[in-house]
Amino acid sequence: MATFAVKDEGRVSMGLYRAHDSSESDDDRPLGRVVAPPPPAASSKRPTSLFNVLVDPLQRRPSAFVKPAPPNGNASTTTHVRHAVPPDMQAIQQLYTDFQQKVYMQGTLDKQHQRNTDGSPVPHPSFTPTYAELAGPILFLWEMAALEGQKGNKCILPQFINVLDAIVELRGDDEVLLCTAGQNQYVLRSDQAKTWFLALRLAVFESSRLFEMYTRRFVTRTVYQDLFAKQIKHKDGFLQVRLPGQTGWRQYWTVACSEKPEKRLFGKRMIPCRGQLMFYESKRARWPVATLVNVSHAYCLYPEANQLIDHAILFKVQGPMLVTTNATNGEQHMDDKPSCGTFIMAKDSKELVQWLVACFDVFQLYGRPSRLANDATDPKSLNFAEAPLITPSPNRPRRLLLEIDDIAHLAQNDDVPATSYRAVLAQKLKQGFRATIAPTPAYTTAPMSPTSPVLPSKHTNLLYTSDSDDDDEQDDHSDNESIVIHAAATTIAPASMGKHNQCAYSLPFIF
Repeated sequence: MATFAVKDEGRVSMGLYRAHDSSESDDDRPLGRVVAPPPPAASSKRPTSLFNVLVDPLQRRPSAFVKPAPPNGNASTTTHVRHAVPPDMQAIQQLYTDFQQKVYMQGTLDKQHQRNTDGSPVPHPSFTPTYAELAGPILFLWEMAALEGQKGNKCILPQFINVLDAIVELRGDDEVLLCTAGQNQYVLRSDQAKTWFLALRLAVFESSRLFEMYTRRFVTRTVYQDLFAKQIKHKDGFLQVRLPGQTGWRQYWTVACSEKPEKRLFGKRMIPCRGQLMFYESKRARWPVATLVNVSHAYCLYPEANQLIDHAILFKVQGPMLVTTNATNGEQHMDDKPSCGTFIMAKDSKELVQWLVACFDVFQLYGRPSRLANDATDPKSLNFAEAPLITPSPNRPRRLLLEIDDIAHLAQNDDVPATSYRAVLAQKLKQGFRATIAPTPAYTTAPMSPTSPVLPSKHTNLLYTSDSDDDDEQDDHSDNESIVIHAAATTIAPASMGKHNQCAYSLPFIF
């Protein structure tokens, strides 16, 4: 399995590609050099290939622009991968593989990097003509200038941006603002800006659905059943937290509650209040640093390494945030900036489930505190829309849930469009899914010039095919505060956590 990585503020590059020595933090750093495999013998099976593994009849990407194969992205490794995945998670693994292989949008655009991870402006920003492809959670970017003067069969590797921990905004008719990885900020300029905007939003939404499906299967395992026996109105403890806009982890005294004390003549009593998730600098701190209210989603993240699926420790919550602006009187103000959510790290899987159940109960999510919903037709259920995706059928939708045309009619100024997307999905469920053949959608890019090399098409009816035989080796190496991209996934591990808790996770964005 091909892996690649970036180095970002103490995050360490690793994998099959050479690590970068620069200490600058940037999500769109070029990948290291890759040596192409030797040509196969006439009588042998095609050897391992890292390039152009997704053969799409609509593909117009120049053949010189290559990208690493996604993990588990071909049929030849599927059997091996499923043996390594717990039986109750094999369907989720297949869905995540489908997600990584789904090409949402591709075409030429102009990219400008405006701000670095720490929020500092990029010196002399300029627009660069780029060929882009949004495949699963990764936006791959190739500079068009690299094609000029190209000789031979030289392969050109992409820069990349992980869009699942991102905020996407449409500016005017031809620009998309993309904020990701701390305070990184990019502007994507294109005459198809609206389609890019919708494609990015859809990728974010579909990832959140997959992670909620995984969460339900994980927390409802028999070993955790007793944690659902009683309603949780108050829970506290120290957790590792990464607040929105930050790249580092900090330990906070964390309190989830739906009741508060009321002073009375003789003592005090607890009275109901709106659900809150508060983060304090210390256990004795008087006022929280930040408070999450009206949380709409809470779910754990799917680890990229198969052997870690049973040991999830990372989850994410999404909701409006109140920030304390006066440490003397505890005055708080609503942060009106769009939020990519708050990441929280537990010390082990049991503690993770305890905190998730607490969030479900405090914010009345997914049918709790009465009973965890288990209805694939209910938009409020964790496993909403799961059934048609995992049921063996010729009509099983390989391109997951929605297409850009399904959501094109919705309002573009909706900061949290998940509700609208779920309504569209619910209607689609009633009508029934159909197998996706390869039509010519209105949002495909214009053809490349006749002189540009074009990726050949061998399969005219399949959206994705691959006959490469990539190994599914797992890289067990892990370092503190490292982010490791397994073709589309992210490893997160705070420095304060023990080595046994450092693991690989696909970093999503709750929508």
